[in-house]
Amino acid sequence: MALRTVADSAFARTAADHVLLPAGATAIGPRAFADAPNLRFVTVPDSVNSIAPDAFEGCSLLTFFCSDSSAAAAYAEAHGFAHTAP
Repeated sequence: MALRTVADSAFARTAADHVLLPAGATAIGPRAFADAPNLRFVTVPDSVNSIAPDAFEGCSLLTFFCSDSSAAAAYAEAHGFAHTAP
């Protein structure tokens, strides 16, 4: 079974510096990647259409790799994160 939703707090406090979400993922839950100070890059497919407001809380140096018209780009802009096309 493929990953569809990154569950609440699933990767909170992770030591990872890069996350690549698979095609077909649709949602990132509350605090899914919160308080992960080493997280620098996250690649988000266009299939993700829902990102909780606090999903990346505490990730101050994060850049999103995503399409300009995606939900991830809108989230990045709304929360002060950088974003660029993959």
